[in-house]
Amino acid sequence: MAYSISNQVALQKEKRNKDILITILFYLTTLLLPSLAIGKIAFSEDNPIHIFQGITFKPEESPTIPVFILTVLIRSLLLFFLFHLRKNTKRMSKLGLSLFCLFLVYRLVSLFYFPYGKLDFVVHPQNGASDVTLLFPGLSIYDRISEFVYESLFALYFLFAFNYAKELPSLADKFLLVILKAFIALGVWTRLYSIAFERSQVIESIKRIIHADFSFFCSVSSFTSNKNVAGFFVLVCAFSCLLLFSRRPSYIYRIIYFLTIPYTVILQSRTPLILLLICGFLFGLLYPFFNFKKNKGYSVAFIIITALVLIVLISTYIIKADQINKRIHAFFEKGTVGSRFALISTSFDLFYHREIYLLTGLGKRPFAYLIGAYRSAIALNDAVYHTSHNAFLDIFFTQGVLSLLLALALSVYLLVLCFKIGKQNKWMSFTRILIYLSCLVYSFMEPRGLFLREGNIVFFIFLNLLPIFFLSNQTNRNKKILTQGL
Repeated sequence: MAYSISNQVALQKEKRNKDILITILFYLTTLLLPSLAIGKIAFSEDNPIHIFQGITFKPEESPTIPVFILTVLIRSLLLFFLFHLRKNTKRMSKLGLSLFCLFLVYRLVSLFYFPYGKLDFVVHPQNGASDVTLLFPGLSIYDRISEFVYESLFALYFLFAFNYAKELPSLADKFLLVILKAFIALGVWTRLYSIAFERSQVIESIKRIIHADFSFFCSVSSFTSNKNVAGFFVLVCAFSCLLLFSRRPSYIYRIIYFLTIPYTVILQSRTPLILLLICGFLFGLLYPFFNFKKNKGYSVAFIIITALVLIVLISTYIIKADQINKRIHAFFEKGTVGSRFALISTSFDLFYHREIYLLTGLGKRPFAYLIGAYRSAIALNDAVYHTSHNAFLDIFFTQGVLSLLLALALSVYLLVLCFKIGKQNKWMSFTRILIYLSCLVYSFMEPRGLFLREGNIVFFIFLNLLPIFFLSNQTNRNKKILTQGL
């Protein structure tokens, strides 16, 4: 009997150690996903205060061989151990495995279809302007192999996630909470950094906003390379606050969320600002409908705050409609929709009379190089040189229509999972659908998205892990999570 008890304790300890190892490996693999997107790294000491501004990532160039080997080695080992540790828990989905193999064959053919050697790439603008000839230095065998390997490792990660995420140990839920709080801390540090090191730029931005003068490029960027990246960190911070608040209401999450709004205005990062305003309003408006009986105090507080905000906004607008319209128009006039259409239009110019590349994609390196060279040649005044500024279109332009369809299908699948949560917890379902749709809108306006290598890590945590955890096959854990929150 004593031996039996001792044996059970040893087995439980072994299982717990295995669960800890799986959880650490999975999140480590997730956190290292950006390593597949940075391209060639160049260092500069021109701006020592801004850490990331001293580092230049060149997506139009392949990583150096040592960086490539190290990245592939680390990710291969992590994925190998993950698959090995989960091999006895669940059979691999035949559909998932088939899609993965199809993707590999498709991308292999596409990458090696691209012409070899130096190339005079003639662009035929759709607006009838004169042709533009771009000299492409060529895509070497190493470029093709490294890109194929990176894409394969990226897809392999999703193959694991979609097959085994539901089987992750319950410890993964606790790790996820830590990550969300880390995102909040990062967002707070983004603002504190600006206060500490960018006071003059912040003051100048506030003055310009007051006077409705947006004829300048906002230089507030915190420790990041530009204002949009800083806005992304702030947006992630705010979404993390909503997720944690939906689990366990706390005034600290509300305060942090609302403080992100004025900072986003100072950044003049328009897409995050719009999403924060809409999400904050809908969250506060609908919280009482889902949680009044469960939490009357917060429900009443949201009703009062929402009502006061609406009264103040409507009254102020009635009194100063002309001035407000002037400032809103000035704030959103610079950049935004017009520039986005210009970016997309010039991207499609590369494919005009080359429709075959809409099927195969140009590849990440050629597209980044050619779109940058083309915009320089036609003197397009924008700060974005290597992207269409749309995550889904970037997938389309670099990997072709099949990859785009696959990304859209998986996105719809994740939306369905979020709706399924509503069978057990309607408020939890609403919160995640709200964040999900916000992230999709952001992906259509920025070059960061779930199935794009750039910026996918956070989106994956928000859009994939959460709903999959809630639909876990572990009944007891599932019931606890859905009734009490994550």
